[in-house]
Amino acid sequence: LIDDKERYIAEIDELIYANSNEKAVLKAALQAYFSGKHFSKGLDVGPGPGLISMPLYECCDELTLLEYLPEYKTVLQEKYPKANIVIDSIETVRFDQRFDLILFAHVIYFFKFDQWPDVFKKMLNLLTSDGELLIVVADVCSIINLFSKRFSASMSANYMSSIDQLKQMLMSYAQVSLSRHPISIVVKSRDQLVELVTHMLGIEDRDAVLSCEDELQELEAQMVERDGQMCLELDNVIFALRHC
Repeated sequence: LIDDKERYIAEIDELIYANSNEKAVLKAALQAYFSGKHFSKGLDVGPGPGLISMPLYECCDELTLLEYLPEYKTVLQEKYPKANIVIDSIETVRFDQRFDLILFAHVIYFFKFDQWPDVFKKMLNLLTSDGELLIVVADVCSIINLFSKRFSASMSANYMSSIDQLKQMLMSYAQVSLSRHPISIVVKSRDQLVELVTHMLGIEDRDAVLSCEDELQELEAQMVERDGQMCLELDNVIFALRHC
């Protein structure tokens, strides 16, 4: 797991969620996906404060919220009084039941790339024979690839070169389909962009990113104006997995 999880989460909140429509877009996508569906037992892995757990709460008879950080327990209990809240990691937790729906949204970044197969297989083993596993990731691969030549030696071990790379990995374990959902991140300054790129690359040297003038200019040229603000546009990718 990432060494300083609290700082990592704070950076996500400040750099991405506070400046984007990501949570609203993902929540709407999940509501649409679950429309007309009913599940007996659901599992939300890494819900944090539960910002996108409501669609699961509404379509599952029983919902378990598996959260690693104990400080979120109280807010989850308040928001989802009928849910079963477990404070543990997906790596170490043991359940005596299986689930027909599992959500794993924006959690894989907390694991090193070589740990991903074990994490995916652990969740698939928790599925019922006809259950569904939804894995949500942000497609930041183009940004990572833009800077990868500069920082290949110091980049996080969470490096993923393309969404297709992840899809091929998942297809070795299950039937896979995917959908893309565009999101916008408001970028108010060059400093914010540098902080955002530094976070996405998983490196500590902010000044090194600041020195990448050509790459930063290319990234700024890709931004679009939305309601008078410059935005970086990415995709949320939802992978839906079923047993073969």
